[in-house]
Amino acid sequence: METLIGIAGTGEAMTWIQRLFSRRRIESDLSEEIRGHLDERIEELVSRGVAPADAVRQARREFGNVTLIEEQARDVWKWRWIEDLSADVRFALRQLRKSPAFAAAGALTVALGIGANTAVFSVVNAVVLRPLPFPAPDTLLSVWPRGDAGPAGPYDISYPNLFDFRNENTVFDHLVSYRATPISLTGSGEPVQLRGEIVSWDLFPLLKVQPTLGRGFRPEDEDPGARIVIISHSLWKTRLGGDVGIIGRTINLDREPYLVVGVAPAGFNFPVGGEQVQVWTTLAIDARSDTVQPVTQQRGARMLSVMGRLREGVSIQQAQTQMDRIASSLAQRYPDENRRYPGVFLQSALGDVSGLARGPLLFLLGAVGLVLLLACANLANLLLSRTAEREREFALRLAIGAARSRIVRQVMTEGLTLALIGGIAGVAMAGLLVELAVPLVGTTIPRIEQTRLDGRVLVFALAVTLVTSVLFSVAPASRLLYDRLNDPLKESAYGNVHGASRVGSALVVVQVALGLMLLSGASLLMAGFVHVTRRDPGFRPEKLLTFNIGVPGAQYPRTRQLAFYSQLLERLGTLPGARSAALAMPLPLTGSSMTVGFDIADRPAPRSARPSSNIAIVSPGFFQTAGIPLLQGRGFTDQDDSAGPPVLAVNRAFADKFFPGENAVGKRIRSGALSDATSRTVSFRGAVHP
Repeated sequence: METLIGIAGTGEAMTWIQRLFSRRRIESDLSEEIRGHLDERIEELVSRGVAPADAVRQARREFGNVTLIEEQARDVWKWRWIEDLSADVRFALRQLRKSPAFAAAGALTVALGIGANTAVFSVVNAVVLRPLPFPAPDTLLSVWPRGDAGPAGPYDISYPNLFDFRNENTVFDHLVSYRATPISLTGSGEPVQLRGEIVSWDLFPLLKVQPTLGRGFRPEDEDPGARIVIISHSLWKTRLGGDVGIIGRTINLDREPYLVVGVAPAGFNFPVGGEQVQVWTTLAIDARSDTVQPVTQQRGARMLSVMGRLREGVSIQQAQTQMDRIASSLAQRYPDENRRYPGVFLQSALGDVSGLARGPLLFLLGAVGLVLLLACANLANLLLSRTAEREREFALRLAIGAARSRIVRQVMTEGLTLALIGGIAGVAMAGLLVELAVPLVGTTIPRIEQTRLDGRVLVFALAVTLVTSVLFSVAPASRLLYDRLNDPLKESAYGNVHGASRVGSALVVVQVALGLMLLSGASLLMAGFVHVTRRDPGFRPEKLLTFNIGVPGAQYPRTRQLAFYSQLLERLGTLPGARSAALAMPLPLTGSSMTVGFDIADRPAPRSARPSSNIAIVSPGFFQTAGIPLLQGRGFTDQDDSAGPPVLAVNRAFADKFFPGENAVGKRIRSGALSDATSRTVSFRGAVHP
């Protein structure tokens, strides 16, 4: 029975659709049928002796209003609303053509508001809303260490801690580490430096991605000495000729042969949100070292990002509880390295990718939303004034029988038509803004290069357009609903302007309030910008040029690396216009950092309370090159090399914290991280600003 009812409903719908597309023919048939009935009645009356002219009048009087009958027939055919809407749109377009200045101003106002909102939303969609391009992306979590002050950051887990987290947890199917590294490709045309990632063997199982050619990594590919690589699809195509026989062959990376075991799918990139990674290799590269201990065995060497995939049926809360328990245990077992991070911070991998860009982008979306509201209030005021000018027209239509709701619908249709025109222009404007602005941003915002006007953005633009039309049409529509429109016929065309004035005044108040909100937000942003630009960074950035350079550790031993950097500085210092050159790792204001734990030599702290500090490794002349003033002591010289005792320079904040009221120059600390073997005493040779 239910099936028969469904078929009947479908048949009725199909009949209605067929009638809709055959409307002209059906209306022509209706008119002919009505004329046929009239002709039959006229002939009947004439046959009874009625004069032809009187017969026509009597037949029409008996038959009734032909136009009304046709309208009633259209109601039965269910397309009356389409005809009314079409008529309303045509009338709205005629009204806009009669007032080109108003139409242009209104459409431009809407276009600016919708264009700005659509452009910003397209960026928000690409950066914040679009899921990661992997199966079940909601089960992918980023793992950060967490201390008393909050999460430490995405690059702050060591290999030994990773191994313990991996072995002791039961909530993740896979727990994978990754870190970026530059890798030089030679032997395939011009040498080129590639972006590489050192990853755990189960990266591809974690992401549920299969290489286009070959295989993924295996556990044995992490063994020291393994030289295994998976290459990107673009590298395979552009540098290796797209040769399907590349699997099982070797390529030279950092002048060492690496076995190619796989080619990643086209478009695949990991980590998501950065520059295209060209090669992935395993942590076997970190398991070797020309020093005493490889980095895979150094618990204090925090350099890894970690991502995991939740097991089926495990919630984030359950994973958080277990990982916190493991982190607390590690902090107790290894207080020197883990005391500061007794917990773990888990967040969605998507949230990790959007990162710091999420808040500012949502704030910007809210700001352009306020701009759109301001535009709506402005346009509503214009429409209200226009409605007041047309009161006599509306009153006349009411007097001859038009329903008040019909007039309101006409005004709303005019607003919708204006909004659609502005919306189309706004979408075109948004596309132009995205095309021009996105390349200027570069890679400072993750995934911004994926910004495009896709289906979700177009639906957003349509929704904003419809809401906008309602917002700026509701004021004139409400006036038509509740005001006495017959007065203009009795008095004058402007006899009821006071009602419009009241609503208009309210809209002006709304405009002023929204304007003040935008002005306040802009003022705060400007104040923050001025504060940041005027804040003393601790060095002189004027005429200071920075760049990154790396020497493959696997290819060059430490002595050759030091010789290379020494020659580099010497040649840079002789360049025309160069006053000095220096090395620093990491560079200032790059967001990178290194941390070292230590003891004050004459007052060692308990292991559980051992202090730590950020540290940078610099060359002689660094303070002079960066324009950092010395407050006490001296800077580094060529004599402060590995053959002499280790020395440090500290900033004023360090000196005030650990040596308050004392001269920090000449003080000593102990730290195993500052030497190649056991703890050694390090002397302070200078205190610098800030």
